[in-house]
Amino acid sequence: MAKSDIILQRALDLINIDDAGHVTNAAAVRAALVGEFDISAQRAAEIQVKAARRKQHPHWGARPGGNPGAGRPPAPEPLVRRTITLLESHEQFLKRIDPKLSNAIRKLIAKQIENSS
Repeated sequence: MAKSDIILQRALDLINIDDAGHVTNAAAVRAALVGEFDISAQRAAEIQVKAARRKQHPHWGARPGGNPGAGRPPAPEPLVRRTITLLESHEQFLKRIDPKLSNAIRKLIAKQIENSS
């Protein structure tokens, strides 16, 4: 076990968190870490914050990275976001095709591509 893991485990053993999620003995934890492990006060404060997070949320930092296969599948080509202004009559026409305007535009494009092939 690495020294940093030993120090963090000791901080977890020492730290007390109240019902509101606040550390009640932060100064005592920092002082104990400085005394036991001969580290700087700055480093002890960093470890104390890390221990507080770990104690409040036990799984914090447990899994690096994301879950494989999670999220939206990649598009067949790059997506482009645009904003357009329409006349009301054009909007009504598109909404008759599909209530969601982006889907209506996609359907019109697909139909145009199909007709031109």
